[in-house]
Amino acid sequence: MVARIRTIGLGLLLALVVVIAQWPSLITFGIQHDLHEYAIAIRSCNQFLEDKERLLDLIDAVESQLENGAMPSMFGWTAHNDAIRAMLDDGITPDEIRLIERELQKAERELTRPSVR
Repeated sequence: MVARIRTIGLGLLLALVVVIAQWPSLITFGIQHDLHEYAIAIRSCNQFLEDKERLLDLIDAVESQLENGAMPSMFGWTAHNDAIRAMLDDGITPDEIRLIERELQKAERELTRPSVR
């Protein structure tokens, strides 16, 4: 019985170590998934092509930063994601185009800022 509990404990510890080691990759994957969903919504919205292109260019810039190893804080990204998703939920109005653009620009600036981690 004690050996079984010890084995379970070691297994849980190993799983925790793996999650901690892979945390940056998990966060990056989640952000890339969010950006992909934004791009789908933007491409299908009923707005001017120039506005769509501007937003998609910003999404590309954020993706590029992630590919270059930039890492946002989890809570910082969550705030951006919540704001953008709230605007995407019921279609994109002309006013929301600029607000989404602003959120993506803020996210990109945070990714290009030197990290103190």
